Amino acid sequence: MDAFIDKPTIKVLIVLGNSLTTTKKTVDTKGNTTYSGFMWDVWQKIENALKDKYNFIVEFSPEKSTNYNLYVQDVSVGKYDLVVGSFMNTKWRESKIDFTTPVIIDANAILHEYKTTILDDMMVVIYKTSKLIFYLVVIGIIFGTLLYFVDPERIIFQRKTRTSSKKFLFRSIMTGVASMFGEMGFLSENASLSITGSILVIFIMTISFLYVMFTQAEITRVLINQSKRKINNNTLGYKKFLGWSNDPVSYKLKRYGANIDLQENINMEDMVSKYLGNTEIYRGIVVPYCFGYKYTKKYPNLTLSTGFGNEPSAFIVNQNKQQLKEDVNAVIIDMKTSLKLQKICQTYFGNIQDIPVCSLT
Repeated sequence: MDAFIDKPTIKVLIVLGNSLTTTKKTVDTKGNTTYSGFMWDVWQKIENALKDKYNFIVEFSPEKSTNYNLYVQDVSVGKYDLVVGSFMNTKWRESKIDFTTPVIIDANAILHEYKTTILDDMMVVIYKTSKLIFYLVVIGIIFGTLLYFVDPERIIFQRKTRTSSKKFLFRSIMTGVASMFGEMGFLSENASLSITGSILVIFIMTISFLYVMFTQAEITRVLINQSKRKINNNTLGYKKFLGWSNDPVSYKLKRYGANIDLQENINMEDMVSKYLGNTEIYRGIVVPYCFGYKYTKKYPNLTLSTGFGNEPSAFIVNQNKQQLKEDVNAVIIDMKTSLKLQKICQTYFGNIQDIPVCSLT
């Protein structure tokens, strides 16, 4: 009893939700409640490591609350000593509370709809590969001209078909261009079989083959990128984005020129519904990557664009609880060193490849 009384009491808030960076609450048919998720597993390790030093009183947030600044305010006034959730750093938050050492790497992102048609894809391919096609024609003309001058004996076959020298030059150029497009029949069948001519034909066929393979690979790359249809800081456009007024990502995207319609007191499900019902007005939702990732699985027509900076995320601690902060950091750092944190992270985020979520070691 004396040991229990001597231990400091720590008020902890667990942020509930359905995203990968919140704790998920599940109630079975018998009314039994269980909790799961990356943040919950990390907290369980911390609580178990420090249970002999502190008395933890744990509370849970409303399940659909997205106002993380409210939690920051609650910690700053002493309502809670520690909040278990994914908090990105901002100047305002830094003035109110302390952050633990980061537990994951998140990113500033945009959740948006992906629409395309075969005609859209074809137009993009033509636009993206137009320079390759231009170079292909130019090289073909050069090779055709070389054929005319380097292998003049090819004209013997053409004379049998009453082809003039001028027409033979044009036919040679067409042969060179056709070979660059992969059609090498005239190039090989009309060869004079002279040593010089044969060497030139083999050289042209080799270059043509490699160029065709390169062009096909480039078209494949363009189509893959087109399938993702990512937004970047150069293609934000003029349309508005939806975002939360208390979310740091909204203000960080504004640095890139994003026009954001800031929302209050709206959960993620309602935000997605509002966006999908007004795509003529809004281009997407500004959101932390890990928070929005599950919605790309729930809505197959949605994707996430990154490239606006990666952000370390951490728990928050009352500024008057420096010893608590040091103790929590010691546990997290030990988990990093032993790779336990990375293993827990990969259990939940293992299929994410766009950002280094689990790179903390």
